[in-house]
Amino acid sequence: MYYMKGSWRTINIESLRMFCLVVDEKSISKAAQTSFVSQPSVTRQIRAIEDFYGLPLFERKENKLTVTEAGRKLYPIAKSIINQFNSSIETMKRMNEENQFTLPVGASLRVGEYIMPKLLGEFKKKYPEAQLSLKIGDTKKIIDCLSQDLFQIAIVEGEFDHKGFQTEVLMEDELILIVGPEHPWRQREMIDFPEVVNEQIVRRIANSEFRVRVEKELKKHNLLEKISSYIELETTQAIKTAVEYGLGISFVSRMAVEKELETGRIIEVKINNVKITRPIHIVLKEHRFSHLGTEKFVEMVKEMPRYN
Repeated sequence: MYYMKGSWRTINIESLRMFCLVVDEKSISKAAQTSFVSQPSVTRQIRAIEDFYGLPLFERKENKLTVTEAGRKLYPIAKSIINQFNSSIETMKRMNEENQFTLPVGASLRVGEYIMPKLLGEFKKKYPEAQLSLKIGDTKKIIDCLSQDLFQIAIVEGEFDHKGFQTEVLMEDELILIVGPEHPWRQREMIDFPEVVNEQIVRRIANSEFRVRVEKELKKHNLLEKISSYIELETTQAIKTAVEYGLGISFVSRMAVEKELETGRIIEVKINNVKITRPIHIVLKEHRFSHLGTEKFVEMVKEMPRYN
């Protein structure tokens, strides 16, 4: 908490953090949503900073929130204060007890559901004293949170802007064609890609990164416009269940159906000369303070057989 000379008005680090978040999100409502607090709470913190400095930091023009000149000058300073504060916390934690540390991680949806439980389980076995936390969301949201220093490492699927980050491919996830156990293709070793146009496709809702990647492959083979029968579902679990009960065929992440493939509830069908893959990245900020838990986690992941 800081005190203005000659005044009892105060400002705290969380208010500065919230100010930076509003600038990054260009919206009070989005900043509130990201931080899981109410909009009035965000507004109060912004007003507290403005009262402290005696200058407006934002203004509304045509229902659009813009940063004032004072806000633009304060932003890099506030960012630096926040980074130094975070660094001081981590430094003191190290001095307090080297073997006790935290590991906050961000992960995209399918990574969080199917990969992170195993990775965090292995990490906890190796470092039982570690305090773990995992935030799951779409890739864009997770990368945004990483930019805002809500955690130090992210593992994500899909496309994102790599500028300002250190990225490395953790593994390649394959998108495979699945059918139900009663489907005529269940005994086929392989099909030709054009055969899918005669089937009902069970697919994700529009704008899904997963769906975009599959449709890009279909378009490359001039098949996308030829498919006329679809069922659209919101979750991977719903898609798996629909395919299992014969409502159509689908393309899904291999890691999402490993158990169903083992039990025979879902059948994988190979496609002649077609393989759809996508990278899963480990992402770190280029400029970040040292974080013991993150360093140990990256070290562990790189030593795991599946990493290579």
